[in-house]
Amino acid sequence: MRRGSTVVVLDRLTTSLTPIEINSGDKQPALRAGEGATNAIADEFGRVLAIDTRGEEIMAFATDPLIMKQRYPVPGSPYALAFAPRRDLAWVTLTARNQLVGYDTAGGQPREAHRLPTVRQPNSVAVNPHTGTIYIASATGDGLQVVRN
Repeated sequence: MRRGSTVVVLDRLTTSLTPIEINSGDKQPALRAGEGATNAIADEFGRVLAIDTRGEEIMAFATDPLIMKQRYPVPGSPYALAFAPRRDLAWVTLTARNQLVGYDTAGGQPREAHRLPTVRQPNSVAVNPHTGTIYIASATGDGLQVVRN
């Protein structure tokens, strides 16, 4: 997530988000992101959404200043994350259940809007922002799943 000349980076080793000044490379104070954050994305509301796989939750962070605004439970080993701006949906893969869940993030708290079966071990997800088509990739070689939305 970029805000002005600063980018917010997820550090998986320390499970934290760190703002970094692009021009100088200077790090600003980091903020813990759960027990084991694995992936993060920016949404259209200027937030960073992060998946805490170990803690089984999705978190939303404001970026100016960097502060956690929301935590919501997501059982089933959430891992990959993508955002669909046309529908304000955060798509989360659940590797323990081989599912994809769409959460409406436009309100104050995420609300489950969709739940779909996926390929085995869905470790990657991407959304075409123009068409809403969702692409889910298997980490075990079971292929690529396409969901037209």
